[in-house]
Amino acid sequence: MTYRADDLAPLFKAVGDKADIGFHQGRVMAWNQATSMNTISMAGGVLTDVPVLNGTEPLLLKEGDVVGMLRFKTSYFVLGRIVIPGQSEVGTLPGVNQGVGITEIMFDLRIDPAPVATAVFQVPVWANQALVMCTANATIFNSSTDHRFVYLAATVSGGYGGEMYTSLNSGEYGPVSAATQYLLGAESYDEFLEGELPLGSTITVAAEMRANNTIVGNSGNIASVHATAIFRRV
Repeated sequence: MTYRADDLAPLFKAVGDKADIGFHQGRVMAWNQATSMNTISMAGGVLTDVPVLNGTEPLLLKEGDVVGMLRFKTSYFVLGRIVIPGQSEVGTLPGVNQGVGITEIMFDLRIDPAPVATAVFQVPVWANQALVMCTANATIFNSSTDHRFVYLAATVSGGYGGEMYTSLNSGEYGPVSAATQYLLGAESYDEFLEGELPLGSTITVAAEMRANNTIVGNSGNIASVHATAIFRRV
């Protein structure tokens, strides 16, 4: 009895043979998970920017990984990691985490909501989904002569999970915090759009603030926004 795989057996020969197809092991010296640009040592030499055959491996590979290498004539391709059963790498989900954050001071607060601290994620070109977790914090000094209500929302690409507020007498300091979480891109759903929330090439997170009347910018007005995004291809 023979199998179709038997037809391929003569193509895989020992290293040093003249077969068109061969298998080797390499070690990753450098790997950029966003672009897949790489440096791999193999058989005493160094290869740069080797193409990858497995679409999920670029999100997982890192310096020090041992990889299977396929040779076709004089061209090489990365097949993927060589992982021993039971190691921690087994079952690792493909994805990349990023974090951004910024703090701003001396801003005005007005009746209409406006971002007072903004940070931007660059979406990896391979990603079609992002889970973004955003937290905004602020301390406001009411420099006016009247009582003020101050509102804060943490926004992700213009969407937010609701405003939080604090009440300040004249000459009073007060803290306020807000947080939100959004799934963008594949497998997300927005009832107003009746479909997926678009991912785009950038994601903007912000601390968005307003007041029931103007508070002029002063050194006591401080706001920050910090966020973490998990990018995946699903």
